[in-house]
Amino acid sequence: RWQLGRPKDSYAGLAITIRKLYGICRFATTKVDISIAESSFRYQSENRFNMSVSAELRVLCHQLSSTPIAQLPQITPLLLRHVLRCRAPLSAPSGNAAKVDASETSVLVHKLKTHVSTLLNGKSIEGKFVAVVLIKGLVDVGGWEVLRTAEPWVRGLLAIVTVSLSRIRSIAILMPVQKPQDPVASKKLAIITLTTIYVQTQQYQSLTREITTPTLPAFVTSSLNLIISKSNKVTEAPASLIAAIFDSFSTLMPRHPAIFRPFAGQIRKVTSAYIAPTFTDARFIPESLKEKSRTLAVFVNQTAPKNTSGEEWGKSIRAVVKDIHTTTDQVFRAVVEDWESSVGYVPQPVDVNRPLSGGGATKEDYPAWSGIDAGLERLTGLVAYLEAHFQAHTATQVTVPIGTIDDLLSRLMSVAPPISKSGASHGAMRLHPGISREEREGLWAGLPAIHVAVMSVYSTLISRFGTQFVSLAQGALE
Repeated sequence: RWQLGRPKDSYAGLAITIRKLYGICRFATTKVDISIAESSFRYQSENRFNMSVSAELRVLCHQLSSTPIAQLPQITPLLLRHVLRCRAPLSAPSGNAAKVDASETSVLVHKLKTHVSTLLNGKSIEGKFVAVVLIKGLVDVGGWEVLRTAEPWVRGLLAIVTVSLSRIRSIAILMPVQKPQDPVASKKLAIITLTTIYVQTQQYQSLTREITTPTLPAFVTSSLNLIISKSNKVTEAPASLIAAIFDSFSTLMPRHPAIFRPFAGQIRKVTSAYIAPTFTDARFIPESLKEKSRTLAVFVNQTAPKNTSGEEWGKSIRAVVKDIHTTTDQVFRAVVEDWESSVGYVPQPVDVNRPLSGGGATKEDYPAWSGIDAGLERLTGLVAYLEAHFQAHTATQVTVPIGTIDDLLSRLMSVAPPISKSGASHGAMRLHPGISREEREGLWAGLPAIHVAVMSVYSTLISRFGTQFVSLAQGALE
């Protein structure tokens, strides 16, 4: 498209034009060469990538088919590493056959899923364990393409969770085990994997209708059967398994409150045993399990029907405040309190001639406790449960009885241990003459833990309310 001019010397102008055209041609030739090189490099890179992915899949399928099932748990980390490197073929749409080696890759993916299904439905404990781990990895990297065919896996995972631990113990004690039972580790991983599947299917209405809605009630029932016996008593299941179940319920309950609604009573009963345990429970409860049970107990309020979860949350707050006051009446009986309620609460009379105890009055009550140490632990746990109500999110707006809560916290902070070694009380605090010295000293030793729990509640309230907490700041500082 060059337009030749008409210079004085036509030959000179023609020579200049020819040189310009030659330069353009050289530049264009160079661009063509570069484009060819880039296309060749891109083709080779994609080809190498496809070959690498196919190699990963081939290696994975070969290891699953050639390794004895009993030895598969030993190479599970390696198998999972191969799965994580195969994100592209596992998440690629099944109808995409335009790429090189697409047909081979799809065959390998189908072969991998078949291997996993065989292990999951087999009788080998080791095979089921490896299958659960691989399903978790496949679901994480495969997304929709794996989830849409995961319904048989969900059934197999439910079968692992369904066998109760009490049945396993009875079989182990009364007779030799004829059929191997899945260990606690497999059940825990199955619960985690099922939770992942239910969470990821929520964004797909079709999968929620086909997988979650039909199977989630069975999952909740099977999980509760692991920690509740047929006589409706809480079993001594391993703490790690209970924590996994509580974590799962806390994750799924806000997403599917209607499905969890029929199980709300059972869940409340189970969590009550771990919200504020004491030394008299004859069982050690890890702190992490206590926190998970409190969180789950708060989320149970979201199962209330017809958008009444906010009202249930308020009832739960008031019930916890009442329980704390009732426990404080017992634990603080060694002193004559000068505290007066600003909301009209009247401390209940306490019989100082009877041993210090509480709880266990009704089936819905927390487990019974006795002694000053257990009472202090119960009180600290209940205060932490009160704090959990403000740490977990709510489904709707709630009305916070902040005056009632501030009144309770002021009472707990009004009693302080004595300053002098002679036992002189702090300020105008008076001691009850009918209480033994041992109980009094036990109270002094446990008060700092209660004060720390109260300050933690104040800290959470400040974080939640921000500048709206200013009106209560002065009283909290005092």
